[in-house]
Amino acid sequence: MICFYKSYNGINFLFNSDNSLYLLRKLETATIEVPIIENIRENIKNQICTMEINLFSDEDYVFYKNNRITFWFSEETLEYAIYKITDFLAKGDFYPSEFGDFIISNSLGVPEGNRRRKMPIYFIKE
Repeated sequence: MICFYKSYNGINFLFNSDNSLYLLRKLETATIEVPIIENIRENIKNQICTMEINLFSDEDYVFYKNNRITFWFSEETLEYAIYKITDFLAKGDFYPSEFGDFIISNSLGVPEGNRRRKMPIYFIKE
């Protein structure tokens, strides 16, 4: 199961070879009509949360509240996620760990406010 924790500087996803290979297979076969929905574990509170990845939006958005993280990926971001995970499986580490800056949105994928604040997302070796 993929683990994550939110810190003051963003959301950090923790990967090992098993959960990264599992997510890679899901991303490689993803379709626009069907979101990827996974249970993930919040590392600090040790609670189960839901992660949803929707394809394809014009920009990259994230919604995070309570036990739910929802992403909207652009086509380029999906390709980059596949590349980062494939590279991790080959080399054993994420370098650099930064995955991207996602625009903070509401639960419908609409940016909150006029400022278009961003939340950095990191991929880290577990």
